[in-house]
Amino acid sequence: MNENDGKEFAELGVKTWLIKELFNLDPYGIFALVLTPTHELAYQIADQFSILGQPLKLRVCIVTGGSDQLEESLKLAKRPHIVVAMPGRLADHITGCDTFSLKKVKYLVLDEADR
Repeated sequence: MNENDGKEFAELGVKTWLIKELFNLDPYGIFALVLTPTHELAYQIADQFSILGQPLKLRVCIVTGGSDQLEESLKLAKRPHIVVAMPGRLADHITGCDTFSLKKVKYLVLDEADR
């Protein structure tokens, strides 16, 4: 990770302490849940996690409206380390399927919580 990567994460609201914690990943559950209000922001955040987490083989799952819900369910069942989601679609998954659990979430990030 270089200085520019850290700046990009800061611009997206992701703190560097969270990146450092990724080195302590539990491979058997969702480590961090990032809730964001927009589809575009969810993809930007997920892209940055994927880029910076590549050396760690970080698995990222995006859960947003407008995507195939069955495909998202299959990705959630694979126990990603990071889930970047819009609240409404995540609620649909929580109430509609039992293929994943949020029991092991260590960090919850509410991006743009003032919206």
